[in-house]
Amino acid sequence: MKENRCAACGVKKLNRELLKFVSLSTGEFALDFKQTMPLKGVYVCAEKKCIKEAADKKLFNKAFGFDVDTGSSDAVLKHVEDVYERYVYSLLRNGRGGGKVVSSAMLKDVNVISRAKYSLISGDVGDDNKSKILHLCGKYNIEYCFFKTKNDYYKNVEGKYRAAYFVLENSLAEKIKNTVDTLRQINNGSA
Repeated sequence: MKENRCAACGVKKLNRELLKFVSLSTGEFALDFKQTMPLKGVYVCAEKKCIKEAADKKLFNKAFGFDVDTGSSDAVLKHVEDVYERYVYSLLRNGRGGGKVVSSAMLKDVNVISRAKYSLISGDVGDDNKSKILHLCGKYNIEYCFFKTKNDYYKNVEGKYRAAYFVLENSLAEKIKNTVDTLRQINNGSA
C-alpha cells in the first residue's frame, strides 16, 4: 500500500486514509476523491484541522510549487463536504435503480427490511417514524446513522420526501458507511 505524509501535520498514513488534492491544468483546485487522477497530489488528513491548516498556511502552494487558488479554508472544507455528500447521494440513487436500496416507504415489508445491512436516517425524521425505524434496526441488527434531512433526500435522491433509506447489499452498504464515516471524521462527529 502506498503511503504519504499529511501536508499539514506531517503524519505518514496510507493513501486511502488521506485526502488527495490536485491542481488541474485550468488552474482550478480539486479533491481527487478516488485518487485516480494522474496528477501530482497534495495529501491531507481527513480531519477539519488539517484541511484548514493546509489552506490557511498556503501549504498547497508550497507542495505544488506555484500559487493555487483554493479560496478560504472554509471554502476548501465546503468543497470536500460537497464531494463526499454527492458521492453518498449518487450511491443511493444508483442503488435505488438497481434494487439495492429501498426507502422507508417499504417499512411494512419485513422480507425486504430484514435483509438491510445499513440505514441512513434523516436527521429531521418525526418521532413516530424515528422510533419505528430504530425498532426495526435493532430487531434486524441493521447498523444506521443519521444523515442530512428529508429535504436533502428529496433534492438529491428520488424527488420524494423520505425518512430513511435501507441498503440491502453488503459492498454498497460498506461504501456508503465508509463515506459517511469519513465525512463525520472531517466534521468532528456530525455528517
